[in-house]
Amino acid sequence: MHRFLLVLAFFLGACPAAQARPAPKLRACMATCRTTKGDCRARVNARVAELRASCTGSGAQRRRCLLEALTANVEGKRDCKHFVRDVCVPCCKQGGTDCTAQCGNGAVEGGEECDPPGALNGCAAGTVCGPDCRCDSDTTFAEQVIRIQMKMGIVGTRLQAWLAAGRKRHVKFKRFDLVRYLTSGDLTKAEASVDRLFDIIVGKTPSSEAATIPALATRIVGLYYPIERWTASGGDLNKLAPLWAQLGGSLMSGSLTDVGTQIDKVEAFVAIPALCGTTTGTPSPPPTTSPTLIGTLVASSKNTVPGPVGFHHLMDLVTGAGVNFFLFGSHWANLEPSPGTFDFGGSLVQPLTDMLAGYPQFAGFGLIIDVINGNSRLTPADLDNLPFDDPNVLGRFDALIDALAAEPLSGKLGYILVGNEVDSLLTDPADAAAFVTFYKRAVNRIHLKLPKVKVSVIVSSGGATERTPKLFAALSALSDFVTYTYYPIAGSATGTWLVRPTNEVKSDVDWLAALACGKPFAFAEIGYSSSIGLGSSESQQADFVRTVFADLDTYRQQGRLAFLYYASLYDLPPDTCDFPVYTLPSNAVAASICNYLRTLGLRSWDTDVPRQAWDAFGEAIDRWTRCPPPALCAP
Repeated sequence: MHRFLLVLAFFLGACPAAQARPAPKLRACMATCRTTKGDCRARVNARVAELRASCTGSGAQRRRCLLEALTANVEGKRDCKHFVRDVCVPCCKQGGTDCTAQCGNGAVEGGEECDPPGALNGCAAGTVCGPDCRCDSDTTFAEQVIRIQMKMGIVGTRLQAWLAAGRKRHVKFKRFDLVRYLTSGDLTKAEASVDRLFDIIVGKTPSSEAATIPALATRIVGLYYPIERWTASGGDLNKLAPLWAQLGGSLMSGSLTDVGTQIDKVEAFVAIPALCGTTTGTPSPPPTTSPTLIGTLVASSKNTVPGPVGFHHLMDLVTGAGVNFFLFGSHWANLEPSPGTFDFGGSLVQPLTDMLAGYPQFAGFGLIIDVINGNSRLTPADLDNLPFDDPNVLGRFDALIDALAAEPLSGKLGYILVGNEVDSLLTDPADAAAFVTFYKRAVNRIHLKLPKVKVSVIVSSGGATERTPKLFAALSALSDFVTYTYYPIAGSATGTWLVRPTNEVKSDVDWLAALACGKPFAFAEIGYSSSIGLGSSESQQADFVRTVFADLDTYRQQGRLAFLYYASLYDLPPDTCDFPVYTLPSNAVAASICNYLRTLGLRSWDTDVPRQAWDAFGEAIDRWTRCPPPALCAP
C-alpha cells in the first residue's frame, strides 16, 4: 500500500500566534505541545499498522509495500516533530492560543472552523475550508483544491488495481508531498504533485476524466452565487447543509458521475426561491394569444422639436419599430397639487387622447403613480412627514384613486404601478412595514374602483435579490404581477460602474422569473450601456437586446411576461446628473454613473443616430409579432 493513502487521511498544518505571556502559562502551553506530539506519533503508528497489514502477497511486491509503510512511518513522525518544534513551541513563546490545533489533521480544534483545507463539509453552503482551516469563499483556492480532491479520489480508488497489475515503476513519494504543499498553501505545487501521481496511476494520455474534472470544479464554485441569492430570498442554510455535505463527500469518491449528480441536486434545490416554498407558488397563467406588450421609455433628443410636432415624431418613431405599449407616469404630488384637488390632464388625459386618436398600434397602457421614485418620496408636501400607514396618507390616496376612476379615460389603463424602485428608500424596517400597509390598502382600493386594472409596485432587481428581500416578498404577495427594473451592473475595485457580460443575463432573468413565484412579471425599465469606458460597446449593447428577447421568449409564450419596457429610446440628456439624487462623495463613481445614464439609449441624444441596438430592438419585436403566444420564436 502506498503512502498516498496516508496522505488522504493525514494532513498536518500550522496554528496562529499572538502575544507574549507569563512563564507559568508558557510552561503549561509547552506541556500541551509535548502531549500533542505523543498523540500525533500514536496516530502515525496506528495508520502505519494499517498500511503494513495491507501488504499481502510475497516477493518484491510485498517488500516494496513494507518499505513504503516504513517510509510513511519515518516521514509521519518527522512531521509530528516538526509541528511541535516549528509550530506549536513558537506559538506558545509568542503568547498564542490554540497552539496545538493542527490544521489539516481532519479534526476541528481550537479556533478552527473546518478541517482539512479544501473540505466542503463543515462549512456553510457556498464556502470551502481555506488553508487556515477557516471557511472561505475564495473561488480561486476552492476551485483548485476541489480539482485536487477529485484527482486524489480517482487515484485512491484505482491504486490497488494498479499494484495488482504488477506495475514496476516505484513512486517516489517525496515528489508527491501533498501534506506540506497543501498546509503551506502552495496549491500550485500540490496540484502538480497530484497531477504526476494521476499520470502514473491513470495514464498520461488525455482522458475524458481529466477534461471533466476542471468543468465540475467550475460548476461547484459557480454554485456560490445562486446559493447567496437563494439565502437572500429567505433560504435556510441548515436545510441545504445535508446536500452540501453529500457534495463534499462525493469529491473523494472517485466517481465523477456521482459528483455531477450531487451538483445537480444542489442546483435544483436553490433554483426555487425560498419565499416561494417548495413549489413555484401561484400557478402560472394559461398561455395567451394576446400580443406581447413592448414599449420603450420615450424621451426627447437634443434635436426634438417641442410641442405636437415633436410628440408625433417620437410616436411615429417608436410605433414604426413595433412598440405597442406605453407607460405614463407622474408624481403623486403633481397629480394632487393641493389637498383634495386632482389634475390628470397633462400627465395622462391629453397624451392618451392624442395616442388613441392617431396611433391604433398601441395595444395597452399603464400608469406609474410615483409615491416613491428611487430614494425620493413624492407625496404631497403636507403629507411628507407622515408615515405611509398614517390614516391621513391612506385616506388621501383613496381619494386620488377615486378621482382617477372618475376620469373616463382611466378605462383604457390595464396596469397601475404604485411607486418606482421603492426598495431604495425603504431600508428601515419600520418604514418598510408602513409602506406595506399603505400598498395593501392601495391595491384593494384600485381593485374596488378599477376592477380590470392589474396592480404592482416596481422594485429594482438588486432590491429583490439582495438588499431588501423581505420587503420584496411582502409586496409581491400583494401584487397582481411582479415588476422589476434591471440593469446588469458590476462595481470595479474603486466602486465605479461597469457593465456585466451579456452571458450572465439569462441566469439573472431566470432568477427574477423564479422570484415571481409563478405570477406574471414585467420590466418597467431594462437597459444596457453602450459606453466603451464602462466595458461595453454598441455591438455589446445590441447583443444585450437580442439576449433579453431570447431569454424572455419562453416566459412570453407561457403568458407570464406582462410587459417589457426598454430604457430607453434616447440617451438621457447631459443635465441628468445635475439632480442631487446622483451626487456621490466620489467624483469617479459619480462620473461612471452619469456615463452609464448618458449611454443607455437605443439612439444618440446628440445626433439622433440609431445605434446597433435600435436595429436589434426592432428585429426582436418583429420576430415576436410574427410568432404571437403561445408560439415560441426561433432564434
